[in-house]
Amino acid sequence: MLRKIAQMNDFQVLRFFDYFSNGVLNGLSNSLQELFASMPAAQQTTAELLAIRQLGDSTAAEPMPTGEAAPTARTLLESWAKDENLAPLLENALAQYRDTEQSALAILAIGTAVSMVLLSAGQARFQVEAFGVKISFGGKNGTPEKTLAQTLERMPATTKRLLEKAKPSPIIQLLTENKVKAALDMLEASAPTAQLQDIYLLKARYSNWAATEEEGRFLSAEARIGEQNQIFAAIIDFSLNLL
Repeated sequence: MLRKIAQMNDFQVLRFFDYFSNGVLNGLSNSLQELFASMPAAQQTTAELLAIRQLGDSTAAEPMPTGEAAPTARTLLESWAKDENLAPLLENALAQYRDTEQSALAILAIGTAVSMVLLSAGQARFQVEAFGVKISFGGKNGTPEKTLAQTLERMPATTKRLLEKAKPSPIIQLLTENKVKAALDMLEASAPTAQLQDIYLLKARYSNWAATEEEGRFLSAEARIGEQNQIFAAIIDFSLNLL
């Protein structure tokens, strides 16, 4: 697979990446919200992920800078080729793909690139059925050598633009310090009346999580971490809606 990718010129790699990413994203059974909620709590409060979560439709549709698009596509494809969990999708896509295009015009939308980065970073849980293959990826829970920030380093101009658009939030800052109860209290004080009932339910959910953790009643570490990740994601969703 790596040899086939290396043999493609920049236009060919962009055309294949368009084919491959469309198949993967269309075959994804998880929503973006579910991807975010499955990521480790510590990753959810990073500037990079917060910037992605604030990505608007107009920015997502923008093409990546010309000099960045092909290297990003190539790097992401190589990343999938080297990952034993994700490689079967790429292997089948390469076998089925036929490049019949003659045009040298090929672009990579920021939204497509960022979506594939989320999957490539190895920290989200997801299921994909595409190119005759179905995979369930359990996430690596913060694998240090393959974090979201490291993956985004390969997209310097795009990442810089995303980070410039990100708005810091005092509520999210409390989450980074693991002051979850204080973050929920601030959220309650800031939220419009129409959202208060949902926030009360979220506070109750966190209280139940904290009590269950303290008493050691979680059936597994996976269940404990999974519930914590989802609570963090919900708090972040509410806080971003207040911006």
